[in-house]
Amino acid sequence: MICVPIKARSLRELKTKAKALPKEIDLIEVWIDQLPKDIDPGAIISACPKPLIIVNKPMRERGLWRGSEQDRIKRLMQFIHPGVAFIDIGLDSGNILIKALVKAARSFRGKSGKKPEIIVSYHNFKSTQTAEILEQKVKKGFGVGADMVKIATFAQTAQNNITVLSLLAKTKKPLTAFCMGEKGKISRLAGERLGSIINFVAAGPAAKTAPGQLTLAEYKRFDCLFKKN
Repeated sequence: MICVPIKARSLRELKTKAKALPKEIDLIEVWIDQLPKDIDPGAIISACPKPLIIVNKPMRERGLWRGSEQDRIKRLMQFIHPGVAFIDIGLDSGNILIKALVKAARSFRGKSGKKPEIIVSYHNFKSTQTAEILEQKVKKGFGVGADMVKIATFAQTAQNNITVLSLLAKTKKPLTAFCMGEKGKISRLAGERLGSIINFVAAGPAAKTAPGQLTLAEYKRFDCLFKKN
C-alpha cells in the first residue's frame, strides 16, 4: 500500500493538502500532533478522501505533542473509528499504554463493523542495530498486541538495508520494514517486493517526514524501472 503522510497546522490546510493528492494512493497518514487538540476527530477524518493512518508523535519521534503520555494515547483513542484504517503508536510508549489502545480498538463496535488496526512502530533516527536486536523489537511489538509492526532505522551503510529487509523473511505476520537516510532509499523500493506492507512516500520535496523518503513522483519513476526489469 502506498501512503502519503500529511503534516498540517489547521483543518483548512489538511483539507487542501488531502484534496491535492492523486487518486492512486491507498492511505493518508495524518500527524494529529501538528493539529490543534480541539479539532473534532470526525472533521479530520472527513477532510481526507482515503483511509487514514493516525499518528500522534511526541517530540522524541520528531512530532509536536507536548502533553502527557496518557493524554497522547487518549487523543489516539478518539480516532477509533471506521474511517481510520490504522492507528500507529511507538514501541517506546510502554506496554501499559499500548495495550490500553489495543484493547480499546478491539472492543470498538461500529455500525460498519470495521475497526482500526494497531501499528506498533519502532524508529531509530541514528543507526541500525543488529538483526537480533531488531527481531526482538518485532517480537515485542506483536507481543503487546500489534496487528502490524513497523521498523524504520537509519542506514549508515548499504549493509543496513539487508539487515532490516531480512526481517521480512523471518515473520509471517504483517510487517513494514525499511531504512531511512540516503543509503536507505533502496530499501523503500525493495521492501514492498519482499513483503513490506506499507510504503511511505511524500507528496513533494517539501513534504518529506523522514530522511531519505521518496517523493511520489520519484517512487513512480523508480517503480516503473523495477517493473520493466
